[in-house]
Amino acid sequence: MSEPRLFTVRPLSKQARNDHKDAFRVYLSSSSLAALKLRAGDTCTLNYSGECAKTAIAWSATENIQTTVVQTSRTLQDCYGVKLGEKVSISKTDGPLGEIESISFVECSDIERMTRYGPLPPSERHHWAWALEFPLARCDALAVGLIFDLELKGQRRSFKVATMRALNQTTHSTLLRFTENSKILIGDDSDEEKGVQGFVIKVQSSGLGGMGRQIDSINESLADFNIGSGMVAMPAFYEHTRGVLLYGPKGTGKTALLRQIQGAGWRKAFNIGSSTFSRNIGDGEAKLRKLFQDAVRCQPSVVVIDQLDFIAPKRTSLDSQSLTSVLCECLDLARGAMVLVVAATRHPNEVDDTLRTPHRLATEIELHIPTAYDRAEILRAICGYQSPVLSDRLIDMMAEKTHGYVGADLFALLQLVCRKARQRQIKEAHSNSLPLRQASMFTSDSSDDLATKEIAPLEVQEADVLTALQETRPTAMREVFLETPKVRWSDIGGQHDIKRRLQKAVERPLKVSVYIDDLQQWN
Repeated sequence: MSEPRLFTVRPLSKQARNDHKDAFRVYLSSSSLAALKLRAGDTCTLNYSGECAKTAIAWSATENIQTTVVQTSRTLQDCYGVKLGEKVSISKTDGPLGEIESISFVECSDIERMTRYGPLPPSERHHWAWALEFPLARCDALAVGLIFDLELKGQRRSFKVATMRALNQTTHSTLLRFTENSKILIGDDSDEEKGVQGFVIKVQSSGLGGMGRQIDSINESLADFNIGSGMVAMPAFYEHTRGVLLYGPKGTGKTALLRQIQGAGWRKAFNIGSSTFSRNIGDGEAKLRKLFQDAVRCQPSVVVIDQLDFIAPKRTSLDSQSLTSVLCECLDLARGAMVLVVAATRHPNEVDDTLRTPHRLATEIELHIPTAYDRAEILRAICGYQSPVLSDRLIDMMAEKTHGYVGADLFALLQLVCRKARQRQIKEAHSNSLPLRQASMFTSDSSDDLATKEIAPLEVQEADVLTALQETRPTAMREVFLETPKVRWSDIGGQHDIKRRLQKAVERPLKVSVYIDDLQQWN
């Protein structure tokens, strides 16, 4: 079997039509059409870069092009993901295009228009579906991803083809033909039944310990996005929460809390991290605008930003690069949309002040160093309540002895405690089984006994915890080197009576510890 003939993708030299009538035509030279046994208007298949086969319509090029070149429209490149200069193979497909039974659209208007007009009401969807019939009928073929711009009732909206259902369910063609019997749907039927009222957005405390107050404060803000029965109607001047800023030292659980907020029940969640943007500030601004446009289309949605001080730092000079202006612009454009922005940072004072305003990131929540009670809750959240490995007594003891530890420190401490307990159990098992092994050397089934020996469960003792505590330090102290100062009594002027009392209380028990022990026994 001969190798498939490859063509290089090139753009059209002429201006593409706005009605998408020829959007999925591929233009070949007459000799290439003859070699592929194709005529103008025949359906063909495109294969490229390991993707699934895509359907197109062969057409004769109006200009002289090379026999190794295929010209495609920008619309086909966007819908199929074909890049200029890419190599594709073309083969003939038997039979005409299939007919569409139903086609569904989703709105893809830009963020400015979505904010101005708001989401499309369900009662008006049939009007826009009727308006779509004319441009759909003018197209030779339709594919998923095709975008149509319409103007109706003084509003200009954009709709993108989300799914298509063919009359012939066995067809694998990516192109279908619209007929007068085709049904037009706008929005997902499941979303229409569920509606915005079906979204119950709430952060659960499972897996998070010592954050009860912070979670209650976040849920108080998230109540703005729960619309339905049982809710309280707010006055006209009230505006829902638009932004939340989480800040606190390293290891206090900011990232874990962001993950819980992300999974609180939103229709869609979007992530912005330091790795999202390249060195080119222009690409970062375009990605940020595109992300907020998608968030406005998928209301209610949340935009999660980790390491905000890296993305929008305070400007130290005019040449310093920052996405603050674009982020403020997107927050202002999404003012009326059901979009929440949640950001986290270790250094809130290094975040640009234009973001820390009442109409942007208005709610600021601190994740402080946990107290003893909080540390016990964190340990139970990590181990699981009623843990068979750690008893409540050991958990309370660890909470009392870990002053200054944050959640990440406690997690690392638990890992070390488990390793210490395992090492101790292995040594004990080895010492206990040594006489038995020496006796079993004269038997033939010793290997079978060792193979069938059961694995013992981990048992953590107080000694394991104390040993692990001696080898760990809290994160806040890892960068601090403590040195005992060399201060003598003679370096302190005056205060002779107080110095004599301190010498009696501090020095004498250390210098004459034998007499102190005898005194304690006599008492």
